Amino acid sequence: MTSLHEKIYKSSEFQKVDLKTYFPDIVENLLHMYESNIKFHSDLKSEVVDLDTAIPLGLILTEIINNATKYAFPEKDGNFYIKYNKINDCGVIDFWDDGVGFPEDFDYENTDSLGLTVINSLTSQINGDFTIVPDNGAHYQVSFPIK
Repeated sequence: MTSLHEKIYKSSEFQKVDLKTYFPDIVENLLHMYESNIKFHSDLKSEVVDLDTAIPLGLILTEIINNATKYAFPEKDGNFYIKYNKINDCGVIDFWDDGVGFPEDFDYENTDSLGLTVINSLTSQINGDFTIVPDNGAHYQVSFPIK
């Protein structure tokens, strides 16, 4: 959240945040805080969103990074990726790692995981959709309308 506050303070509009700079700041700050050796990779296009969208997206990313640092790499270092695309009037963000992934029988729609409950709630706040994409590691996708 410190990153968001800095962006707002430095912004001339005080109501908008560019995801291209906002997301890397969050990831790098969290990886530094956790003293993690996870390498960060991004493919982000500039997309300026309002604070009502930026804050939930930042919290979703924070939760995903927390999970990656705790669970994804028990025996090795790894990689974390973010990719953003705009499709028509919808933003689509993929967050994934190349870690151990989810158990084969994991059903994210019927879990008591507090983290996934928080992510689903935050995604609902921005009228978005959240899915877990079958992949080798943990792969999350959030899509949301661009205002």
